[in-house]
Amino acid sequence: MNKRIRELRKSLDMTQTDFAQAIGLTQNTITLIETGKRNISDFSVRNICREFHVNEEWLRFGTGEMFETSLQSELDALTRRYNLSPGSRILVEKFVTLKPAQQDAVLKFIRDTAASLTDDR
Repeated sequence: MNKRIRELRKSLDMTQTDFAQAIGLTQNTITLIETGKRNISDFSVRNICREFHVNEEWLRFGTGEMFETSLQSELDALTRRYNLSPGSRILVEKFVTLKPAQQDAVLKFIRDTAASLTDDR
């Protein structure tokens, strides 16, 4: 599984530090897991799958697709259609997977920030 975790992290274009923070681990722990010097807990496997919409069967056993099919195929289509960079793709994915109230909070933050930038102060 250590090689698939590294492969996933690389496909997400994330550093070990960013990947670790997203799932509540340290960079050193990710290094140890990726090099096979430490096993990953079931809890962390579930966190990875939830956070990045990873197919658990792929992560654990290498079978199937890396990402959950429905979200992945929609993101693939958006990426191709709008030529999204890896970072832009992650931004879109993170936004669409937020709860509606969280999406509203993000949009309010963006509107408030834009309004502040246009104010004559």
